[in-house]
Amino acid sequence: MNRFLLLFVMCVVAGYASATGMAPAPAGDDGPVYGLGDISSLPNGTQVTLGYDATVLYDDYFVTFVKDETGYAALNVRIGLIDGDVIQAGYTATVGGSNGFGMAELKDVSGIVKADYVNQPLAEEVTINQIDYSLLGHFVVLRNVVLNEMDRILRDAAGNTVNVYQEFMFPMVVGYEYEESDPEDWYVFVVDDNTVYLSRNIFYYGLGYDYSGLADNTEVRLRFNTTVLYQHGDYLYVKDRTGYGLLYGPTERTYSTGDVIPPEIYVNKTMADGEVLLKNPKNMRATLPDHETVEPEEIQLTDLNHEHWAHMVALHDVTVSGLDGADFVLTDAHGNTCRGNNTFEQELSEGHYDVLQGIVGSHEMSNGRIEYRLLPILPNDTAEVRTIAELLECPSGQVVRIVEPLTAIYQNGAYLYVRDCVGDETLIYGDQEKTFENGDIIVNALARWSNENLTPPHMYYPYYAKQVMPVGRWTVAAHGEPVKPTPATIADVDDGLLHHYIVLQGVYRYSSNQLKDMETGYKLTLHNMFNITYPEDTTIPYDVVCFGAFYYSTSWNVFPIEFRKHVAKGDVNGDDDVNIADVNEIISVILTSDDTSGSRADVNSDGEVNIADVNCVLDIILTATL
Repeated sequence: MNRFLLLFVMCVVAGYASATGMAPAPAGDDGPVYGLGDISSLPNGTQVTLGYDATVLYDDYFVTFVKDETGYAALNVRIGLIDGDVIQAGYTATVGGSNGFGMAELKDVSGIVKADYVNQPLAEEVTINQIDYSLLGHFVVLRNVVLNEMDRILRDAAGNTVNVYQEFMFPMVVGYEYEESDPEDWYVFVVDDNTVYLSRNIFYYGLGYDYSGLADNTEVRLRFNTTVLYQHGDYLYVKDRTGYGLLYGPTERTYSTGDVIPPEIYVNKTMADGEVLLKNPKNMRATLPDHETVEPEEIQLTDLNHEHWAHMVALHDVTVSGLDGADFVLTDAHGNTCRGNNTFEQELSEGHYDVLQGIVGSHEMSNGRIEYRLLPILPNDTAEVRTIAELLECPSGQVVRIVEPLTAIYQNGAYLYVRDCVGDETLIYGDQEKTFENGDIIVNALARWSNENLTPPHMYYPYYAKQVMPVGRWTVAAHGEPVKPTPATIADVDDGLLHHYIVLQGVYRYSSNQLKDMETGYKLTLHNMFNITYPEDTTIPYDVVCFGAFYYSTSWNVFPIEFRKHVAKGDVNGDDDVNIADVNEIISVILTSDDTSGSRADVNSDGEVNIADVNCVLDIILTATL
């Protein structure tokens, strides 16, 4: 068994033992297993296998602080771990590091496998004069201390000091002008009896993590995908795998229910109305393509409490009364009541509701009591469809949401061609604030269709029975694989290829506005809708990349976007001849995986370059010589 396979088996077995509570077992020929609390007694250079899952407390440039159920240690390793990651039991290392800490260190760490769950690192609150050997490796917070960068110390109000170690934090030039920081909380790691390692004070958090140890305005970054529940102005209610929360402040982008925002959102923790408020969100990137369906939780009126704060919920059989401005009273069928607030400015009225949806909010009363309220979201009558075909089956003018991703193909001004989730292609006609690139993934798009101004067709617009138009601002969730044009012939161009992204292969410019297939004699009208430059030479064949169209004429035509010099099938090296040199070119691609010829080496168009393409070229050569 090679050492990589052996290491994998060790990791799986050790991880299972840790996850099931089994005591660490001997590791066979590799010797006994250890915990982080055991290694301080071992001589430097001892090679060990660690038999317990370890939680990453903090990962810095040159050191990773970890703990397991036996103790603490510093790992000299750089593999992209972040706060809260769990390293599965079974990894190996050598005792003795390079930082010179008093705490236990491991180097040459290998065999690290991350678990699929995380643990929140929690800092212990201590004072400077409590720091000693008993806290080696511990993650601690020192409250209201001053950082003196030149002297490399932290000092509390009583004058107690502790030395600070951190690789890149401090000025190194004599005479550097500096000011001491104002008193603040510093999160550090105890690395000797009178030395701490200074963190950057920005940590990875989940929405459901414990924020109680963080001072107001402490900046954190959210480490998980964040799903949007509801947005209204600066209120953005979200959830992740750990819990629910409210991001408050301008977000630059507008998000829709079910949008999934990638990690690394930076926020400042504060308290508002008895709950954690994450304000001033930054790095709010475009949403991911894996749009999530969000359904409100069905709860009772008596469930409006801390446990459901920031959740999207639905209440059944309730009555709205006492509507005064935004405030109102909710009453259920059992006579239970609670307050509500029309924070989201819905068209709310007094009366009975079979179902009333909303977000659970909170409000701090003048006596300090926290009151939980419903913030209503009235049902949205926006229909949801998956495909363009389903959109076109809706009534003219109705705004619908396309819940499956669209892939952008080409945009020129108001013309945006897209492909839907089932491969149908169409034109979206209307102004957009941005330009989309081929391969951009668009999610949660609002659109409608109409045939206004299209009968008879206006000479400046493409004619078709149902014109699809965007509603609001469309945004890019991610960038995927670019769409490739579908090969077609002039004879193929009819209503089945309207707005489709095609390439007409081996056709000639017949006149200023026509293409001709020399083998069949078929002709096709060109309309230069996008003002591209046509090639001058009419004696050589071209591959014309275009969109099927029906312009102000009586026949089908195309809107070209690119003329490419036609390369005959099998002409891999593009020298206008198919011969043994093309066979050599394919073999070179197979051996080196370096396809400088682009898709021409895939002669049989099966998505791979292999011996089957060599056979195709040989067939072409043999056929031509017979």
